Amino acid sequence: MLRSRGRILRRSGGDDLLTLQVVVATTEFAPFRGGLASYSELLARGLATRGVGVEVLAPQYPDAPNADAIGPVPVRRFSLRSARFFLRRRWILTLALWRATRSRTERPVVIATTYLFAQVAALLTLGFPRRFRLIVTVCGPELIGFGLWSPRDWWRRAVMQLLGWRASAIICISQYTRGLALRAGLPPCKCHVVFVGVSLETFRRGDGSAWRRRALGTAEGPLLLTVGRLERRKGHDVALQAVAMLREEFPGLRYVIIGVGPEEGRLRDLARGLRIEEHVLWYGRAEQAELRQAYSAADVFLFPTRQEGRSVEAQGLVIIEAGLCGAAVAVGRHGGAVEIVTHERTGLLFDPEDAAAAATAVGRLLRDPALRRRLGQSAETEWRSRFGVDTMVAETIRVFRSD
Repeated sequence: MLRSRGRILRRSGGDDLLTLQVVVATTEFAPFRGGLASYSELLARGLATRGVGVEVLAPQYPDAPNADAIGPVPVRRFSLRSARFFLRRRWILTLALWRATRSRTERPVVIATTYLFAQVAALLTLGFPRRFRLIVTVCGPELIGFGLWSPRDWWRRAVMQLLGWRASAIICISQYTRGLALRAGLPPCKCHVVFVGVSLETFRRGDGSAWRRRALGTAEGPLLLTVGRLERRKGHDVALQAVAMLREEFPGLRYVIIGVGPEEGRLRDLARGLRIEEHVLWYGRAEQAELRQAYSAADVFLFPTRQEGRSVEAQGLVIIEAGLCGAAVAVGRHGGAVEIVTHERTGLLFDPEDAAAAATAVGRLLRDPALRRRLGQSAETEWRSRFGVDTMVAETIRVFRSD
């Protein structure tokens, strides 16, 4: 049961009132770190500040602190430790969602922020259509097919039909994602674009010199930064090749990689093969406070994101975080990233498959401090108005009212 129920939201038009009780249902949440986990937490917190009664339904992680509240928002945990099989996982999620939506004074809104919960919630509405209103958030990979004759694609297409029928609204986190959703057969009238927001209080311009000296042992020389999970889609291999092309012109260049992932071994081998080991710092994981300092210290934030199979960059939160901290950004021309970065106004775009193009963009920024400042200031100003949590929450509430 919600701890803060029956709160009232006034419509922007005036007199009529809307009572909202919201369950944010997710399979990724703190202490797990990732884009969807951050989105789910910021959305829940933001709705609560607007007076909405909110509860989060999230997994319990083994050997980790599992808070039962984030600020004023209660978190109801469920265990997936024994759920190794396809049907077992879905049954656990179904029971968790059933318990979270019973004994309500008002019909709640369930926001399924991850694909697995979206499937379960849509199936539950088949038998109990009045139990809750379903809103689903889609990102990208779940909307891309496996191939016409793949049984997995038969299931995916069935799920898309079910979501189009049972969901009251579908939140797409970029226009790029909305395009994928329409190609997947989801109804245009239900697909609404709401960009994922970033905490403007956390990510703001600061002094990164102390972090630079601590991490690199010096405040001298140009600093290139990439933040993201070490996987093929993020394009770290292209970035390393670009560093190899730039090292003669910028002998003091340091490239800091923040993140961990399955590609680390291959990328370290690539750096050794390119003979740029002394230019690269493998920083590993970083907390938000460290990220802010790293972004503020960077001369250029490099993000050669690209599509790898069904894996795509639907938006690119780290681009926004870097820009809010004043870093000039050079970004691969792919997916939702092109909706964030306007070429030559808020950053530089390049072909993410072309290391020489990445090196050209970075080299241009390193040679021209005035260009870095102009792009960084423009990005900071524009993105603060477009990508704050308050904007995301206001747009999400608009989606509630659109049905």
